[in-house]
Amino acid sequence: MASSYPRNKNWRRKNPGAWRKCKRRYYAQFEKGAYNAGKEWTSQDKKRIVAQNRPPDRILAAKLGRSVCAIQKVRSRLLHGQME
Repeated sequence: MASSYPRNKNWRRKNPGAWRKCKRRYYAQFEKGAYNAGKEWTSQDKKRIVAQNRPPDRILAAKLGRSVCAIQKVRSRLLHGQME
């Protein structure tokens, strides 16, 4: 069975506007309820993000009022020492 990746890559190259629209629609589902967007992260929020027994990112994002992408970015920065 042939891979569909070259076909998809070719379509994305020929239809950049449609591809961007698909990506926006996909990521918008993870940004719902992000009422704390742009606010400072509290130390308690940071602890919850890197805790060993933390809930899944989608549930944690809903509880903190952040997007899933924001949760993942902050966790990465905390674990790599780029953020305190």
